[in-house]
Amino acid sequence: MRRMLLTALACLMAMHLFAQAGKKTPNSNLQPGQAINLNINPFFKPKTNSDENPFGVTAPSYQPQTVSPGVAVTTGDEGLPIYFEGSTNVNDMVTDERTATTVALDYLESLQPAFIKNPMAEFFVKNVHQDERSGNFHVRLQQQYMGIPVFGAELLAHTQKGIFTSANGRYAPTPKLENVEPQISAASAIEKVINDIGREKVRLNWTPDQLEMIGGQQFTTELVIYRMASQNNEPRLAWHVQAFPNMLARMYYFVDAKTGEVLYHYNNSCSFHHHEKGHEHCGANVEEGLTHAKDEANSAFDLLPPPPPITGSGVDLAGINRTFGAWQHTDGQRYLIDTSKPMFNAGGSNIPNGSMQGVIATRDQANVLDGPLYHITSTDNTFNNPTAVSAHANAGLCFDYYKSTFDRNGLDGNGGTINVAINVVDEYGDPMDNAYWNGFSMSWGNGNTYFTPLAKSLDVTGHEMTHGVVENTAGLIYENESGALNESFADIFGCMIDRDDWGISEGIIIPGQSPTGLDRDLSNPHNGSTPDQVTWQPNHYSEKVITTEDNGGVHANSGIPNYALYLFATSPGMSREIAEQVYYYTLRDRLTASSKFIDLRIAVIAEATEFWDSDGGCRSKSRL
Repeated sequence: MRRMLLTALACLMAMHLFAQAGKKTPNSNLQPGQAINLNINPFFKPKTNSDENPFGVTAPSYQPQTVSPGVAVTTGDEGLPIYFEGSTNVNDMVTDERTATTVALDYLESLQPAFIKNPMAEFFVKNVHQDERSGNFHVRLQQQYMGIPVFGAELLAHTQKGIFTSANGRYAPTPKLENVEPQISAASAIEKVINDIGREKVRLNWTPDQLEMIGGQQFTTELVIYRMASQNNEPRLAWHVQAFPNMLARMYYFVDAKTGEVLYHYNNSCSFHHHEKGHEHCGANVEEGLTHAKDEANSAFDLLPPPPPITGSGVDLAGINRTFGAWQHTDGQRYLIDTSKPMFNAGGSNIPNGSMQGVIATRDQANVLDGPLYHITSTDNTFNNPTAVSAHANAGLCFDYYKSTFDRNGLDGNGGTINVAINVVDEYGDPMDNAYWNGFSMSWGNGNTYFTPLAKSLDVTGHEMTHGVVENTAGLIYENESGALNESFADIFGCMIDRDDWGISEGIIIPGQSPTGLDRDLSNPHNGSTPDQVTWQPNHYSEKVITTEDNGGVHANSGIPNYALYLFATSPGMSREIAEQVYYYTLRDRLTASSKFIDLRIAVIAEATEFWDSDGGCRSKSRL
């Protein structure tokens, strides 16, 4: 088995995501637990102009270079280190989270990261996670300047056998700012955002259930150091404003905290599909026969401690009878609220209209733009709403996958409620040809000219729910290469949850919209299409799409890491079972918010290398 893993690593070293001719494969005499020399060559020609190397520092070097005894450093496309490998004179034994916190900062300081004046002052520990399988610690370090976080700048420090031996991530040189005192208030920054969006486009009145779907607040602010990509990464003190003009759009704005200038913004809601420019909307039939119980109408119900869950059933959009968790009120009404999962917190819940902690709650927006949300009910254990049945049952299967495969307790890992909305229309009030994860909930459209109802698809459900997992692990920024990785992980685990093939969205695409009947195909990103078709993706870095559309081509360029995963999983001796383990723990423990494709390559190799104990045996059954 060890030989098989090494073969797969060799394949990874040569796969289309990263490879060029002449790469060296790992030493066949590698001993279990021994570090692999990555031999990382550029997968594209290094450039040193101001756009590619905005800090004017050392040119990119994907070949690790020893800069101090025992430590090799790999630099990235900005000329800054992205990977440190090796132990230093900091050899204090890490035994718990407290010592991990202290020693990680000491280790970082000993690495002397280039262009950082004072590592101990410019980084703080964001979180500490101990790998439940190996006992190794992974410490996430957030860069800061004078107490203000640098947006997207993180490092991860890793232990082996109690000693810190590596670190990776993306950071910036120490910012050159005279002070970090804002000249405009957070409230003024929000006003700037509202004016930029258009006051008439910003919803003002929200019901409690709608606010729950966006995390409770329409606007949140944080003071950050933001690096202006359009101006050679010039640092600015900025208000980072998260704004929900409606339930679907989660806008990220950066407003200069000195001048009030809007520096940059993008939509951070993760959609399943990116339609080609100029996609037309048209009417569609609205599903009938829905049974709703409007939240406000239930206010007379007593909020009692919840009774035990029940098993509901119903026919889904594919005509299949499904069973799932539901809840029964004392008045006899049954609700599509799954309280059967181990994350359910009965003591903290008042169902149906009070606090619901650790449930899967599926509600209906009834095809009304910005409309209220309705509970979906039945007078017996059978639910006669195929869209609701599909959405609810599939969400339960996705929870079960993450729990049984990785012991992950919900999307946030802490038993947070999973909110689902069906019959959601787009921003124009038309039937929605998409599905969304907005950071706090999933919204399902019924399709229009491209899709039939998206809730039917298990892999699309897995895709959207995985965006929630990504957000609560690596937190990959949803634009450019990090955004493409975000989309890729969603596709990958969509295919792991619905694992009968490597395609995404089979069975919901309207005939004639895709040559293969798939929106995306991990085994063939070209998907029988041409580059001018929305169903085409690049499968190699040389085909990377350069665009300002779609947050820098996140849905297109995800094809590159998608294909890399496929090659890894189908290498001789490999399997989905091994690949899903390697990729999940890579996502959780080895990627940072600004990770790019080369960072994924480094991280996958590091995680795969740790797959085995020093005796060559598998650490636990869960990793096979």
